[in-house]
Amino acid sequence: MSRPGVTYHEVARAAAQLIAGGHEPTIERCRIILKTGSNSTIAGHLRVWRDKQDLTQQIASKEHLPEELVVLMKGLWERVMSQAEAEIATIEKIAIQNNAELNQEIERLQKENNRLLQSEAELKQSTYALTQEKIILEQMLSPAQTTIATLQTRLAGIEEKLREKENRINELHRQNQQIQVNLEHYRTAMVEQRQADNLRNEEERRRLEKAIEPLKLENKRLSQEKNEWDKKFIQLQHEYQATLLQDNDKFKDYENMASALNEVKRLLAQKTESAQHWEAQCEALSIQSKAQTEKIMTFQTEAAVLNEQLSMIKSKLDETMDQNKLLANEKWILGQEKAQLAGEFKQLHQNFLEKIAV
Repeated sequence: MSRPGVTYHEVARAAAQLIAGGHEPTIERCRIILKTGSNSTIAGHLRVWRDKQDLTQQIASKEHLPEELVVLMKGLWERVMSQAEAEIATIEKIAIQNNAELNQEIERLQKENNRLLQSEAELKQSTYALTQEKIILEQMLSPAQTTIATLQTRLAGIEEKLREKENRINELHRQNQQIQVNLEHYRTAMVEQRQADNLRNEEERRRLEKAIEPLKLENKRLSQEKNEWDKKFIQLQHEYQATLLQDNDKFKDYENMASALNEVKRLLAQKTESAQHWEAQCEALSIQSKAQTEKIMTFQTEAAVLNEQLSMIKSKLDETMDQNKLLANEKWILGQEKAQLAGEFKQLHQNFLEKIAV
């Protein structure tokens, strides 16, 4: 970027400096002090300065002031004017820059307003979609809750049956243990009886052997009953294990249903929280919109009052115009009557003149 040429004030200051040093201001001397500027530019400014110096001499001689004082005052004035012009230029530049920044800020605010309006519309759509999704999830949740309640009822019934079967199995175990204890006692007694019979005599042994025969039969019968009870116990164990397997399957189904329900509840909670967030933002935007609506309603009320006042003024104007028409009509009637009276007066005056003449 090229450097701008020297100004008149710079040349004037250089010339005043040369005069103060006792030298004649010339183009070369001014250029040496300024260290820049073309000869033609310096020559033009120097010529203007000399013309002003002649005027300065005239002012000094007229006001009886020293010429140096006038030159000094002019230099100070020109410096003040130069500084004022520089400050004005700076202020104008700052004002232009501030104006541009304000225009940019206005444009940014307008874009921000448009973005907020678009965001409000999107929030409303999102809120409506979330509301619909919430309704759908609640509709899905209701059958799941009903199914879970049914499964819980069935599970309670199955658990009750399991408790009854466990009680029955425990009772069978107790009876089996009692039978085994009784049988063991009986065997012990039989061994003692046999030893006693052996100690007595052979005849007593024979008698006892005869007495043992029904006991053997009874023992056999008890063994058969024990085997039957063992079979029943094994069958009950199989039934209990099969029931446990079925219950485990049902319990797994119940756990899956419970997990699905918990997942649905979690999703519903997330959707509800998101809906509440968007509803809060939508409510804030609605408050702003409500404030704008209230302002509009205030303006509409004021406009309605002004319209009513305008209607009243028009009505009064119409009444005034009607009165003016009535007054104009009365004026015309009075003019007709005046003309008629003037004619009658003229006729009477003429008749009076004729009578006087006679």
